[in-house]
Amino acid sequence: MQKKQQQDSLRHAVLAFAAETWGTAPEYLWASTPDAAVLRHRENRKWYAILMRVGRERLGLSGSGQTDVLNVKCDPLMTGSLQLRPGILPAYHMNKQSWISILLDGTVPLTEIDGLLRMSYAVTMSAAAKAAVRIEPKAWLIPANPALYDIDGELASADVIRWHQSARMIVGDTVFIYVTAPVSAVRYACEVTAVNLEPTVIPGAKKEIELHCIRRFPPDLLPLETLRDYGVCGVRCARGVPDELLALIRSIAL
Repeated sequence: MQKKQQQDSLRHAVLAFAAETWGTAPEYLWASTPDAAVLRHRENRKWYAILMRVGRERLGLSGSGQTDVLNVKCDPLMTGSLQLRPGILPAYHMNKQSWISILLDGTVPLTEIDGLLRMSYAVTMSAAAKAAVRIEPKAWLIPANPALYDIDGELASADVIRWHQSARMIVGDTVFIYVTAPVSAVRYACEVTAVNLEPTVIPGAKKEIELHCIRRFPPDLLPLETLRDYGVCGVRCARGVPDELLALIRSIAL
């Protein structure tokens, strides 16, 4: 009886956490398994967790009777290491490469369960939503056309400029400014210091970012010919910097 009360308490805690954190209500989809509850992502309706009551023998556990488990999704690279923790098993009734089962019997602390739920919710986000909540810095290439904008003159008189926000950038990102023909080279490295600013400089811009110039490069250091060697054949809009190219830039210019 005590074990069942603990399982019921953990089940209630999981559902309460999902409701408070993401506004998720459990869905009971199967009449044959009335204890099974699905938690769907609010943005795209994908499942990010499933609560089930499963026979212990089906999970490869000793003893008889049933136990509550919580299935959550994770990066396939993490599946093996997570299963080394006590109370975390190969996913029951789900893809074992990208899902795990967590025993809700007290073996896994509630704080750890909450963290794994957060991980699953993040993994099941759409690409656009992941970008919107990204916290890790990223490196970008953006073009500047000297025929339309005197980027050299602007950065000659100030280290901080505004730019139209054409990608999902966050504070702390690095922006490399590629000056188009006739220069055709990366000339500046900047740090994003503010985002989602109301437009004051560029007509028609929806939002602007603030860039702080941290490096100036000679035009022969990172020409288009070098970029092409790393898969960048042109810079027509904001784009990410390939890892190999970023490593080169850091080794020779930063």
